[in-house]
Amino acid sequence: MGDQVESLAQIDPLFGQVKKTLDRLPIYPRTHYVLPAERRDDAIDHIKSELEWWRGELEKQGKLVEAQRIHQRTMFDLEMMKEMGIATVSRTIHGTSPAGCRRAPTNTSRLSAR
Repeated sequence: MGDQVESLAQIDPLFGQVKKTLDRLPIYPRTHYVLPAERRDDAIDHIKSELEWWRGELEKQGKLVEAQRIHQRTMFDLEMMKEMGIATVSRTIHGTSPAGCRRAPTNTSRLSAR
């Protein structure tokens, strides 16, 4: 029980018994977001602006590893958005505030999904 998948199996939900062992299992996201290029570019600009705000906040708190990690992961996600058209940041696309966020950057504008 670590960070690696040990096995894949189809389980009978009633009896809890293994019905079939699998070698591979494709996993797809529940939703995909397809945007016009202009809205995608606006979302990317907004995400970069918010990233810089969060990075500064984390660095002020002395959380340098966290700041580096959030930068790496966000830049990877942005590259996927640009190159593959994959978006997993629906709140930015739809212009909603992050849940539980105490303070969002004030120098960015919200995007409208309509």
